[in-house]
Amino acid sequence: MAHFREKNKSEIIKIYKGFQKTYYEKFEDTIKYFNEEQIKIFLNYVREKDDPQRQRNYLIMKLLLSTGMRINEFSLTKINDIDFFNNVINIPYQNTKTSNRRTVRVNKTILLDLKDYLQNQNIKSGYIFRNVNNNPLSTRTYQYIFDKYYFEELPFKPTPHTLRHSHIVLALKKGVPINAVQQNVGHMNLETTQIYCRLAGVDIANGYKDIEF
Repeated sequence: MAHFREKNKSEIIKIYKGFQKTYYEKFEDTIKYFNEEQIKIFLNYVREKDDPQRQRNYLIMKLLLSTGMRINEFSLTKINDIDFFNNVINIPYQNTKTSNRRTVRVNKTILLDLKDYLQNQNIKSGYIFRNVNNNPLSTRTYQYIFDKYYFEELPFKPTPHTLRHSHIVLALKKGVPINAVQQNVGHMNLETTQIYCRLAGVDIANGYKDIEF
């Protein structure tokens, strides 16, 4: 009886691993991201486009790329979540997909731009990006903003998640340790982050380049 249970358990594990492999392979096929050159073209277009909300929209794009945050997390960010001294944004557990509090790094220059924006808009508390009723911008509004910045040179229509994917791939290409990337973007499983390693062309041999044995 015990032998049967062990055999049955091993079969379940085999099926589960097969399911996991299929799931991650399908997930890899859905990932769309911009390479470095496409990012430069996209951000330059956003910066130069004639738009009354140009400063805000350009800042939104840069922050999403810099942090790799999910748009639901991003939209709920408040001023008191930002640590301008340590260049990080603290995401409360109730705002995350995984219900785990985490901290994301932000490029220092982009945070200085954010500080200027908040001062210019006289925003001292509450949500960073808000509507006329001081409520956070909806995910639909963010998608509408992105829709305005599609042009033929881009390989596909951009979305907020495009910049999250781009953040992960580019970070791995630049040599950021995979565990650091996983923690920054809030992946529950390391296997999810590993998918991006293949997309980024990260070779495991790179991790051993300075090892002599």
